[in-house]
Amino acid sequence: MSRISRKYFPNTAYSLPSSQGYAYMFKRDISLGIMSSRSTQEDYLDVTLEEEDAILESQLVKFILGEQYSRHNLTDAVIRFVNTLTSHLAAFGKIYIEIISNNVSKNLTNKSLGILPHGRVFRIFNRYAQIIPAKDRGSKESAIIWISSDRIWYLKLPSVLGSPRKHKRIMKRLGFLSQTGPMFIHEDGVIVDHNIQYDFMSHQRNKELAIENTVSVWGTIPSLSQIKGTTEYYYIVRLLQFSYCQALLREHIIREFNSLLARMNVRNNIQVGGLITANSIKDVMRRLHKGEIDFKEAIKFI
Repeated sequence: MSRISRKYFPNTAYSLPSSQGYAYMFKRDISLGIMSSRSTQEDYLDVTLEEEDAILESQLVKFILGEQYSRHNLTDAVIRFVNTLTSHLAAFGKIYIEIISNNVSKNLTNKSLGILPHGRVFRIFNRYAQIIPAKDRGSKESAIIWISSDRIWYLKLPSVLGSPRKHKRIMKRLGFLSQTGPMFIHEDGVIVDHNIQYDFMSHQRNKELAIENTVSVWGTIPSLSQIKGTTEYYYIVRLLQFSYCQALLREHIIREFNSLLARMNVRNNIQVGGLITANSIKDVMRRLHKGEIDFKEAIKFI
């Protein structure tokens, strides 16, 4: 198959924020369990087509994972696919994916998806420009690779979770808050005056509050423990908010993928069953607020 975009290892300027401390923890928690079945009913995760079509199922597996994974069933393929996309979106807030093809037909025959490295990619009218760093191209190679817009699937976080630029600021802030102590305690790698008077307990508490404020749209970071001085109700509601945002993201990815299929003239949709929906979690939060259910019932949806 003919791939137009160029593979290379992304510049550290694009990849570093999501690899630091709390930023990494936040990214990991978003991806963790996003396609696992956590229902109060005896449901199980199952991916099907709206209209049964065994041939299309086989084509879809190859399309989203590649020929080497052709023996996977549709459910396994979609789980792997959504997990991969979630990991990229959690780290960067957006992702560019090339539709790799060696034919012009508007179907899935001989087509697959290839994720572009997280570098500089711009849309200019009806084309995308991929900028190749100098260290990753030959001396006579062009710095710009032009890709037709019909060959690119641009996916970003749902607007309710923030723009890619806002998400990048969240990750950068979490990376900054990952420092183990206040900035003044180290100077060129040497600990300064040991006799300095500073309340490190307050510093840690203020950092915890700053982290909570930074990720407020998402609720909290589940891997972190309850903040001292907050109520159990607050802690559970923030965990429910995080689960709600995970469900929103999962449903957004499935919806956008179905839109891509329609764009490629595939008259069918994938459906995911056995997972808790965003609306059901939102309803649990409402009922908990009104006192209609207790904590024991609510945490089943976390």
